[in-house]
Amino acid sequence: MEPQAECMLVILGATPEGKKELVGFQTVVRESAQSRCELLIDIKARGLAVPPEIAVGDGAMGF
Repeated sequence: MEPQAECMLVILGATPEGKKELVGFQTVVRESAQSRCELLIDIKARGLAVPPEIAVGDGAMGF
């Protein structure tokens, strides 16, 4: 519960064969809707053509 503790947002994808692949990640000071939106905008700008079909959170504060 440090005031400046960082967290990492991670987006994983899965191939049709079930192999997990890292799609994007971002280190942020505080998890928020804004930080998640920025990560999605970043992966779209880098060429993600298929939108995510499911999202799962870990239940941490801020999600």
